[in-house]
Amino acid sequence: MVSIGATLSIMLIALAMIVDQRRQVGRHAIENSENLLRLIERDIGRNFEILDLSLQAVVTGIGKPEVMALSPDLKRLALFDNSVAATGLGAIVAFDRSGRIFVDAASNVPRVIDPVSDRDYFQAQQDGDRGLFISRPYRSRLIGSDVIGLSRRLSDPDGRFAGVALATLQLSYFTDLLAKLKIGSGGIVSLVRTDGAVLVRYANGALTRADNLGGSDVFRRVVAERTGSLSAVSAIDGVERLYTFTQLGSLPLVLTVALATSDIFADWWMRSVVIAAVLLTICGIIIGLTIMLTHQLRSRAKVESSLVEANRQLELLSSTDGLTQIGNRRRFDDSLSRETRRAVRTGEALSLVLLDVDFFKSFNDRYGHQEGDRALKAVADVLGRCASRAGDSAYRVGGEEFALILPNTPLAGALKVAEEVRRQVRALERPHAGNLNGIVTVSLGAATLEGDDAAGLYGRADAALYDAKHDGRDRAMPH
Repeated sequence: MVSIGATLSIMLIALAMIVDQRRQVGRHAIENSENLLRLIERDIGRNFEILDLSLQAVVTGIGKPEVMALSPDLKRLALFDNSVAATGLGAIVAFDRSGRIFVDAASNVPRVIDPVSDRDYFQAQQDGDRGLFISRPYRSRLIGSDVIGLSRRLSDPDGRFAGVALATLQLSYFTDLLAKLKIGSGGIVSLVRTDGAVLVRYANGALTRADNLGGSDVFRRVVAERTGSLSAVSAIDGVERLYTFTQLGSLPLVLTVALATSDIFADWWMRSVVIAAVLLTICGIIIGLTIMLTHQLRSRAKVESSLVEANRQLELLSSTDGLTQIGNRRRFDDSLSRETRRAVRTGEALSLVLLDVDFFKSFNDRYGHQEGDRALKAVADVLGRCASRAGDSAYRVGGEEFALILPNTPLAGALKVAEEVRRQVRALERPHAGNLNGIVTVSLGAATLEGDDAAGLYGRADAALYDAKHDGRDRAMPH
């Protein structure tokens, strides 16, 4: 019975550790997806904004007789001067009400193509002023490549339809942008209109065609929630993915980063198999020794000691960050709760310092993940040196996020420690071309416990960290 109980205990501990690791992997995947989403959203949103401003300038200029009376060179300069700033621009032209080009950013003499009155961007504006209308992908008759069209309506002085101003964005722009991202073999990045029309679907290193998603329950939920994350099976290929999504500003577009759960949890599965194999081996040895040495008290005590040590090692593994060898998020949560209770009981000050490595995503992109791991280890070493008093403790609570718990330390003392951490990280002089300082730096936020509000302590330290980032990074801020 003792051996059975011990075996079940180890199995439960291992199971809890595996489940906790899976939860951490899932959280990390969401964080990575959100970082990718922000990166893509910023680039695409900026490009769409430039193109729309260019279209608005064309519409305004065409409505001014004095502009249209200028010489061809000056007219092109007045109408299309802003369009050169857009990345991936295919063409920017204006069509009359019959669908023929009458002004062209590429030439004083407008190029001649078949009328475009069959295009959705033309018909949509013909039916009524749609503001900025974003078309489905199509093959451009002007440049002979696949594009997305952005159009605005031209109206005569009486408000009647007079044509369309059009700017096209080459699909190769999206390929070039998304090829730099690491989304796994089953990952997908998609840009979809809120009516379900798929504009861009990037998977396996290339753009692929996809059906309208308007009938998908998952897509309807994405449109309704506007921003967030969820796990679901794709209606297109039947693959389960973690979807992280956001609406692109005020545009009727939804941007989604979808990572295949098989990619996300591949390493976790391998670790779990290894742990299970080790666990089964240990359990077999325990049961065998128990049967063989039932009547040998000394041997039984030795076996029990081995079990205690195995449990301790398993617990240590589950609370230590494997890369930096400092406490992980689980240990941090336990320690913060414990220290909060102690500070409330004794009346001593308790401070918390949170810090982020500045621009760490760009550091990884430029120098690779191995160098990124070395940088994280170096930051962890600095934290270990600065958390030098008995009771001070350092933790890695996220990808490039760290924390210091400082018992019996007022806010002024916490700021002093935070500033020393910042100074020592700078002193490492690790090159970082993506940082304005040219080296790896950190931003820090510090707060001190008020009452017994542990959650508030973390939130105020996080707010101070946000202020440090907002004020230019490479600084420590109090709350």
